[in-house]
Amino acid sequence: MDEQLGMLQGFFGPVLADGWIGIWHAYWFFLLFEFPRFVLTDFWVLVMRCIEGERNDPAHGLPAYSVVVPVLNEERTIAATIRSLEEQSQLPQRIILVDDGSTDGTARVCQKFESENPRIHFASMGTRSGKSAALNRGLGLVKTEAVVFVDADTTFDRQAMRELLRPLLDPRVDAVGGVLRVRNRNENLLTEVQALEYGISITLSRQAKSRLGILPIISGAFGAFRTSAVRSVGGHDPGPGNDSDLTIDIREHGGRIAFAHQAICHTDAPTGLGQLTRQRRRWCRNVVKNRMRKHANLFWPFSRSFSLRNLYSTLDPLLYQVFFSWVWLFYIVQLALTRPSILPAVLIGNACLYAVLGVVQQGVVIALSERPAEDRKGLLFIPAYNLYRTWLRFVMLFAQVEEIFTRKSLSDPFAPEKVQKAQPDW
Repeated sequence: MDEQLGMLQGFFGPVLADGWIGIWHAYWFFLLFEFPRFVLTDFWVLVMRCIEGERNDPAHGLPAYSVVVPVLNEERTIAATIRSLEEQSQLPQRIILVDDGSTDGTARVCQKFESENPRIHFASMGTRSGKSAALNRGLGLVKTEAVVFVDADTTFDRQAMRELLRPLLDPRVDAVGGVLRVRNRNENLLTEVQALEYGISITLSRQAKSRLGILPIISGAFGAFRTSAVRSVGGHDPGPGNDSDLTIDIREHGGRIAFAHQAICHTDAPTGLGQLTRQRRRWCRNVVKNRMRKHANLFWPFSRSFSLRNLYSTLDPLLYQVFFSWVWLFYIVQLALTRPSILPAVLIGNACLYAVLGVVQQGVVIALSERPAEDRKGLLFIPAYNLYRTWLRFVMLFAQVEEIFTRKSLSDPFAPEKVQKAQPDW
């Protein structure tokens, strides 16, 4: 034991030689950005949830709602989504399926459901026109006070829609997001670390931001809106990133954005590294496009839509996904150039710090979870999760450069070519 301690002291000796100043120089990025960003906000959410408790009161006066489901080659998944919607404790008045030019048997499956259930309505775009166009087509068929947009490969807890609609009882709230869980988390290591990410970096984070009134996005996979609010902003604009874009539009028109932590949706995460990389590049390009270009007016105090909450909501993704990523790269490069002799010790020390951070954060997730046994298994994957986060930083850095200098979002294959050509050059 003494020999092992001696080895550790020798390895970390150059870092510890200057005491607290040396530790600060070696780990300032973690201490300045990561610790307060995650631990403090996560414990704040935990304390607030413990104080408030969970709501078990019956739902009275919830708005009638319709569900719009855009479908594209979802022959194998759409049936499960429809069945899950039909099993909700708060049933939708209408389920609107909009086929965006599928080339498999999706249309046939949807038409069969329509013929068997008067609550289901099927519409077709004919040829592929993009997700935004399909959502707008469905929106035009909605006759209820509220509309819920969901993806065609999602399923839901039985109380999900009821809980998602609760915040709309407040007339100031125009949009509500719910919890996304990774349904296929047991498929491989990549899906396991994404499940950790959804719980730690998305669900907890969105609860905190909702409480602060700065929630920047309602996920396109699962979100409820006042129908009038969506129509007042013109529905979904074409191209990728339509979910964050719609959320910002509603904010600009004075609507509040809420988060329902008891509304649980299940979706499949990418199973391959290439598929995941393409997804995250697209997400990050959309942050640059929507926050830095299209809605840049929210930065200007004399803009009609300016408010401090809108400013903070717009800055939040830019800080965490753009600015902090470049600061992290500067931190690594600066250490490598100025103190290469201690770089191995710093990297290993950081790995230990992030492992402890991951365990603490996952502990908060477990404490608040409706599925604690499932989430406890996630503790086994904390080391892999931290490697995954490092890899994601490089993906985000590349996507930012890509979007800033080439405007790649304008030619993103997420939208068909005719939509790409029709997009304004924001």
